[in-house]
Amino acid sequence: QSLSVEDAIKVVAVKSANDIAVALAEKVGGTEQNFARLMTAKARQLGMRQTIYANASGLPDPAHFSSAQDIAILSAAMIRNHPNYYGCFAEQSVSYGRLRMANHNKLLGVVPGVDGIKTGFTNDSGFTLTASAVRNGRRLIAVVLGSPSGWQRDRDITSLLNAGFTALEIRRNGGNEDMTALLASSGFALNRSLRPMPQIAALNVEEGDSE
Repeated sequence: QSLSVEDAIKVVAVKSANDIAVALAEKVGGTEQNFARLMTAKARQLGMRQTIYANASGLPDPAHFSSAQDIAILSAAMIRNHPNYYGCFAEQSVSYGRLRMANHNKLLGVVPGVDGIKTGFTNDSGFTLTASAVRNGRRLIAVVLGSPSGWQRDRDITSLLNAGFTALEIRRNGGNEDMTALLASSGFALNRSLRPMPQIAALNVEEGDSE
């Protein structure tokens, strides 16, 4: 059977369809391994210095790794360079034939301003999430990797976004923010001892800014 590239992108964005990711990789790169090399080369072009792709899906591989900072860079590039396709990440569900698949990103429609971007989970990596939100014309991207549960991952992303937007408002009014205090007041526990320890990154992106 076959499906359109547009439908394939939607299923990957919403449902993390690993088999469809491989199909896209083979169509573009000839083989998944070659496509992974193309992905790594593109990552370098975007300024992602801590990332090597070993496959198209993100499933565990000893040679496959990235960082919260690099994923934030990738997310910003997605939003900036492909606005037409970024909308796929905002869909709360996608339908194909008789199938209706719900988005794994439970923050859509719940946390103010969140319009994407992607969840992830493997036993090796733990629960991960990159989320982007726009409030008052400013966009923030937050990334959490290695969380021990989906619930905690969502809570930490929400705390990062809330603290970040509060910090931006404080700056707008000429003040100096205390990020430690803001994160604590948002419910983010800086001194948690977790295994694996999560990686966290936040990126401030001016809405409409191409830099």
